[in-house]
Amino acid sequence: PSRGKLIACWDDDAVRELSSKAFCPVESFGLAPEAQWTARSVEFLEKTTRFEVVRNAAPWGHFETSLAGSFNIKNCLAAIACASDLGVSAGSIAQGLRTFKNVKRRLEIRGEARGVTVFDDFAHHPTAIHETLSAVKARYPGSRLWAVFEPRSATSRRNVFQKEFATCFDKADRVVLCSLFAPEKLDASVRLDVAQVVQELRARGIVAC
Repeated sequence: PSRGKLIACWDDDAVRELSSKAFCPVESFGLAPEAQWTARSVEFLEKTTRFEVVRNAAPWGHFETSLAGSFNIKNCLAAIACASDLGVSAGSIAQGLRTFKNVKRRLEIRGEARGVTVFDDFAHHPTAIHETLSAVKARYPGSRLWAVFEPRSATSRRNVFQKEFATCFDKADRVVLCSLFAPEKLDASVRLDVAQVVQELRARGIVAC
C-alpha cells in the first residue's frame, strides 16, 4: 500500500483477482505488458541489470541496479511505483536503485577463487530456488552453475514440495542436496525424501547427488 493506494503485481493471477475487489485505487506493476508500470529493454550484465521503465505505455526513465533476475526487476518496479506515488523524482529513484546494496543471503557473493564465484541465498522453496537459479544463469550465461541446497527451513524439510523440488533445479548444471537438518524433529511420514528428489533429478538428465 502507498498513501491509501494498492500497488499490485500484475504477473500474479491471484493478485489480479484480489485487486479487482479492492476498496482503494490500484496501480499495477510487473513484466506483463498490460501492467501500468513495466520494464523493457532489459539487460542482464555481469555486475548490473539495466532496464527502461514504462508507465501507462509511455517511457518513464532508465534504471540500473546491482540486483539480478526477473523477480528483482519486479521488486524494483514495485519500489519505483511506491516512491513515485510519494512524490520522489525519477532521477532520485534511479540514484537510489543504482547505489542500493542487496541484503544478506539474497544472491550474496561470499567469495571468488580460481574463477569460481560462490553465492549464498536463502531460497528455501521451489519457486524461490527456480527464480534464484534463473537470475544467476541470466547474469553468467556461459558459466557452469552448481546448486548446493540444504533442506533446513520448516517448509523445505517437509514433503509438501516433494514433487516440485524435482523440477525447480532445471537451470543448474549440477545439484548437490544435503541431508535434512534435524530430521529427528519431524515424523518420518512428513519428511522430504532427499534420495527420491535425487533420483528424479537424474531421471530428468541433471547430474545430482
